[in-house]
Amino acid sequence: MAGSLVVAPFHVLQDDAVLAVLQHGAPEAITAALANRGGWRVVSNRAARRFGGDADPQTIARELRVDHVLSGTLLRGGHRVRATLQLVAAKDAAVVWS
Repeated sequence: MAGSLVVAPFHVLQDDAVLAVLQHGAPEAITAALANRGGWRVVSNRAARRFGGDADPQTIARELRVDHVLSGTLLRGGHRVRATLQLVAAKDAAVVWS
């Protein structure tokens, strides 16, 4: 399943300073890791920052001309952070991976 993708800023589910940092930091690290693996055309996650963490993946895909959007949510409980990620296909909004 090659193609193009962008990692969108994560949606933070609670007001938390640590999660606010991870909202952009985690997608940046994931983008770098995917770009170094090859097989995908990876668009800079900075291009997706203007959409915010709760934007519709199909809107992001259409605007940035990518086939897939990796989006996610962040939630913290005590010393643990839970990240839930979804790879969404632009053509039909199907969840390809979660």
